[in-house]
Amino acid sequence: MLSWTLRICAIILSLTLFYASWDGVAENRAFEAQGVQALVEPPEGYTVNITTTTNLGVEVNRTERNSAKLSFTTRDGRRVTVNRVLPDEVLAAFRSGSDVFVEYLAEEPTTTRFLGHASKPLFPALLGLLVVALTRYFWRKM
Repeated sequence: MLSWTLRICAIILSLTLFYASWDGVAENRAFEAQGVQALVEPPEGYTVNITTTTNLGVEVNRTERNSAKLSFTTRDGRRVTVNRVLPDEVLAAFRSGSDVFVEYLAEEPTTTRFLGHASKPLFPALLGLLVVALTRYFWRKM
């Protein structure tokens, strides 16, 4: 029974990874077809979310994520505000006073990404292929 459970989990994992890869490709195509650039207004403040992982009372991992409410104006004059996690280079650009641009979809301006931060669908696809190959290899051994 355990072997069938592992097989089913591996199949579900590989399908999920392939879906994530497909979704990344679709997102990149949508931004290529209708993506519009906009200058982001400097945020008024940042929110720092700290996540810590402890093991037996000892901190083993600490992750800090900065986020902010970002506003920009679309080409047709609408003001859009989105809450985004700020990658380190974007945070550094804001702090240094440099211009930061986002891409948004013309039909759905709340769908945004930072300029130059495209989806990377290759990694989930390769990981999905690896899971499929390992599942096929171990399928006969179970």
